Parts: sequence; C-alpha cells; structure tokens
Amino acid sequence: MNILRLMLCAGVFFMMSVSPTCGEDTIKIGAVLSVTGPASFLGAPEARTIEMLTDEINTKGGVNGKKLELIIKDSTGSPEKAISFAKQLIEKEKVFAIIGPSTSGETMAIKNVAEEGKTILMSCAAAELIVNPVAKYVFKTPQKDSCAVTRIFQQMEKMRISRIGVLTSNTGFGKADKEQIEKLAPEHGIQILVNEVYDKAATDLTAEVTKLKASNVQAAGAAAEGVIFPAGRLLVADLLPAKHPQKAVLESYKKAYEAKYKEDVSTIGGHAYDAFVILVRAIREAGADKEKARTAIENMKGLVGTGGCLTSRRTTTTALISIHSRCLPAGREGLLF
Repeated sequence: MNILRLMLCAGVFFMMSVSPTCGEDTIKIGAVLSVTGPASFLGAPEARTIEMLTDEINTKGGVNGKKLELIIKDSTGSPEKAISFAKQLIEKEKVFAIIGPSTSGETMAIKNVAEEGKTILMSCAAAELIVNPVAKYVFKTPQKDSCAVTRIFQQMEKMRISRIGVLTSNTGFGKADKEQIEKLAPEHGIQILVNEVYDKAATDLTAEVTKLKASNVQAAGAAAEGVIFPAGRLLVADLLPAKHPQKAVLESYKKAYEAKYKEDVSTIGGHAYDAFVILVRAIREAGADKEKARTAIENMKGLVGTGGCLTSRRTTTTALISIHSRCLPAGREGLLF
C-alpha cells in the first residue's frame, strides 16, 4: 500500500510538472450582454461582434500566443441578472475582464461588483454616471450622453429651435439622459415645455404624445419625419474621404460583419468592437496581468476605433473617466449628424 501511495503521488507530481495548469494557454474574457429581450437590438450585434473578433484573433494564434476564451452571458436587459452573471464570471470563471453590459442601468448595477472583484469592466453603455464618479476598473466606449445632448442642442440652435418636448424612459440611460437634457438646456437657450417619463414596458404612448403636440413645441415631427440623431461614422463609412483615419477600420469591420452575419452592421455593435480592441491592445502591451492591463487602458492613446480615435481622459492621476474620440475638433467627440 505504501509503495502504491508513493507511485500515485509520484504520478500526480509528474503530471503537474509536465502539464500546463488549466487556462495557462488561454485568457478568459467574459461578457454580460442583452442578447435577447427588449434590449436585444443592443446586445445581439454586440455579442456577434465580439464572437467574430474572438474567432479572428484565435485563428491568427491569439494574443501573445494565448487563445481567448469568450464566455457570454445573456442578461436579457435585467440588472438583477447582470449582477448574478458578473459575480459568476468573476468568482467562478475567474475571467480576465468583462465586456458590457449593453445598458446603462445594468452597468450601474455591476459597477461595484467589478470594483470589488478588481476586474476590468468595458461597458458598452453611454451614461456618464458609469465613469463619473471615477471607478478604478470601470471603463466605457460609447460617447457620453452629455456629448450627444450637446450636439443635438447645437443643431437646434442652428435651426432656431428653442421650445422642445422631452420624452424619456425610466431606464438607467433614460434617467441619465433626462438629467443631462435638463442640465444643458439653459446653456443653449432651450425651453423644455413638456417633460414626460414613460415605463420601458409601455406599448402605448398616446397620452404622452398628445401632451407634446398640444404644448406648441418645435421639435416634435409628425411620425418622426425629419429625425436627426447623433451617431458615430460607421453608418457613413463609405462617404468618408480616403485619408480619413477611421475609414479603413470602419470599412473592414463593416465588410467582415455583414459578410458573416448577412445583416447590416450597427453603431451599437461598434461599441463592443471598441471595447474588444482596447482590451486586446492592453493585453498585447501589458501581458495577462490584470493590473498592468488596467493601467495600459488608463494610459491608452491613439487607438482608432469605430467611435473615433480613442484616447483616455483622466480626472485624477489614477483613474480613467472615459474612452472618447479625438478625431473631431474639440467639443464634437466622435459624434456627427
């Protein structure tokens, strides 16, 4: 029996000495995205995008010789599910980083989970509250909601529109956007005549729209005719000058995505694209060390993504406020009409 035990121990020791430990040649990347449910128009293209990029990276040998293992959790837009999945990814799966969530409400719900787990979170949501106040491990790729509101108001000033109606949902993004609209309106000479909030599950907004129509607002068109919205350049990639710094990236992503999935690429999927390429660049530069990769993201400059030429903006010496564009003149931050 003693000899048998010695042989077993020797065998185990030998296996441990010659075999790599589980995960040694891979890097686990988690994702919490609204693949199905009411926010699937956000999460589905995001999930498809990072699946495509992961396949492309692994086909080429991975990152620094390590393959990426992508684990996607479908939150269906639920903050409660997002919390549960984030904890699973951090505590059980031991992921290197998390991409997502798709919505601001879900991101705010797991912001502290990422901080406590010292795990990089690359949010695909826009609310400024995600990165303000600053959290050490939390980043986001979409332009801030305040940037979108500012561009809308700038366009309204050009069109001599000053009386508006505001209709926002009771989601995390809706609440954050409402706050920015109310905050920035006076700076642009905008009067908010009607300010209504609707439930995200509502299917009939007749009462709210009736109030808007009766209030003599200037920015509420019949059947949304003439809608103007702020977006990145992905939707007009083919119209960009040949020397534009984003053109090659945008056209490459668009061509690959549409060929693989037989559907139009979306600016939403681009948020996940940017989160993924930022993370990959950080790993290339810093290796599979979470703290070094976090610092690399915090100090990243000049990465061309779908949202612009991405550069970190810091409000302290140790924390990143957001990833934003430097391709446009000051004040535009990657947005166009």
